[in-house]
Amino acid sequence: MPNVTVRLSKEMYWRLRELSIQQGIPLERFIVSVLHSALVTSMVPPDAGSVAAQPGVALDSLPVEQEARPVSS
Repeated sequence: MPNVTVRLSKEMYWRLRELSIQQGIPLERFIVSVLHSALVTSMVPPDAGSVAAQPGVALDSLPVEQEARPVSS
């Protein structure tokens, strides 16, 4: 799996941290899950009703996939 660097504003970092705590997922895993979900749903044709394909969608509305496998460093 390739390494990816994501730059976040302080506000976005704290919001993602808060959401990861609510979901019970480590922050790094939560960010990877959100990015993965956004990439997967952006590949779906817009007429399929994809939430992420619509501009201005709140981060809270993006689906989060939980995985059982541990994160390797």
